[in-house]
Parts: sequence; structure tokens; C-alpha cells
Amino acid sequence: MTWFLAALSVPIINAVSSFIDKYLVEKRVPDPYVLIFWSGWFSVCIGVPLWWYTGFQLPDASHLVSLVGVGMLSQVGYIFWYMALMRDEVSRLTPLGALFPVASYLFAWLILGETIPAGAFVGFVFLVIAGFVVSVVGSTQGVFRVRPALWYMLGFIVLLSLPRVVFKAAEVGVGFAPAFALQTIGSALGAVIVLFGRRIYVRAPIRFRLPVGTLATLFVNDALFASGFAIGMYAVTIGPVSLTSAVSNIQPFAVLAIGWCLTMWAPHIIEEDISHTSMKQKIVGALCATVGALIVGLYAR
Repeated sequence: MTWFLAALSVPIINAVSSFIDKYLVEKRVPDPYVLIFWSGWFSVCIGVPLWWYTGFQLPDASHLVSLVGVGMLSQVGYIFWYMALMRDEVSRLTPLGALFPVASYLFAWLILGETIPAGAFVGFVFLVIAGFVVSVVGSTQGVFRVRPALWYMLGFIVLLSLPRVVFKAAEVGVGFAPAFALQTIGSALGAVIVLFGRRIYVRAPIRFRLPVGTLATLFVNDALFASGFAIGMYAVTIGPVSLTSAVSNIQPFAVLAIGWCLTMWAPHIIEEDISHTSMKQKIVGALCATVGALIVGLYAR
């Protein structure tokens, strides 16, 4: 596989994974806490064999706590992702996900002392415009009204950007494979904590048992997401980093294309708003998100 095909497959894989998440939370498992519980434990099925392969290496206590904490915090963040999916379309949420670099840069500046290149702020402007375009639904007395999913996506972005920065700091000296494995163990623990929190604040009973087909779909989606991550790392190792990142930034358009196809030919699975007005708004948002991500990536080299 060439670096171009590898890089091109990553946004497509991530787009498909996002639609599977949408299908699960909308059609199969309306309780996102149950999805997070199973997803957290499935991640261990991927992480523990990797840890075994590296000889069950253990870092010092501070790194161990940081890596496990990263996994736990990430699982809390996914509550916001599923809440956003329950309220809006994938094609509107994906451009908002492009705001990850903004939050990541800020946390890296605060925690790691990294500098923010002046040129990156141009990209930030495009990313904010993308979020504005796909989120605003109108205005009342001069005050813009935004879609409720925006606030959930912002929570998701913050709660996943912070762990990524902490992971980068903790991974140094530990090695990627052991660090990733410990992070997945933290994800499983986080899934349990999330479920206990749900029992405290939501008194409705929890249905742990899911149909075999639903569990299989969830596991396949977790494996798909992990494979996208691995292929992305492979593409970077065999191709130019800047060009690889540029190709990977087409995800908003991949989501638009897949969403349109599903709506046309399989609306019983996923149905999005593909009206002329909505598509124009989504295309502008996707274009701004892609341009912004490219500019930020250019200055992040």
C-alpha cells in the first residue's frame, strides 16, 4: 500500500466509524452509557495483547497514573460525543471536530510549554468559521441561536484534547505500545466509573445485555477505529508528513459523500438532511474546516 492510499483510507475509515456510532446510538443502543461501557472493555481486548507483546512493561508511578487517567478521562469525553450524535447529523458534527487542533494547541501551550506559531491563528479562524457555519440555526433579536449539539461537541473536544496532550508527555520514555495499552486499561476503568455515575444521576435501570449482532457491530467499529489510527501512523512512516496530513484532512467531505449515499439508498440505516440549502451550508463548513486544518498542519510541522 502506498502512502497516498494509506493516508486516503484514514478519513474514509473514520467517517464510516462515525456513521456506525450514529447507527448504534440511534437504532440499537439508545443509552450511550451502555455503549461507552462495552466500548471501554473492547478497547482492553486490543490493548492488553499489545501490552503482552511488549513484555508487560510498567513505567514509574507518575507515568502509570497519567496514562491510566488519560484513558479514564477519554471515556468521560465520549459521553459528550454520543450526546451530540443523538441530537445532530454526522455531517454537521465532523466540521466541528476540526476544532481539535485549537484545543490541543492551547493545552500543549499550557502543559508542555509549546509555542503556537502566529500563522496557525489563520487556520484557527477558518476552523471557528466552519463551526459557526454548521452550528448556527438563526438569530433572535440580533443574538445567534446555535444547535444544541455544538455544546456537547465542545465538551467532547476539550475532554479528548487534554488526554492527548497528557499522553504525549507521559509516553516519552515509556514507549508507544506500553503507553497505549495502559491507556486502554484506563478506558475500561473509566467506562465503569461512567456507568456508576449514570446509576447515581439517572435512576432508570441499565440494560447491559445487548443482542449478539449489536455487540459484534460495536466490536467491529472499535477495531475499525483502531485500524484507522494504525494506518495513519503507517502512512506517516512511509510518506511525507505534510502531504499525508493534507490528504487525511478530507474527512468532512468523506462524511458528506457517505451521508448522501446512505440517505439516497439506505435511509432506514442513516438519513441526513440533503436539501439544497442544508448541503450548501455543510459544504461551506467542510471547506472551511479542511482549509483551516491544512493551514494549522502546515505551521505545526
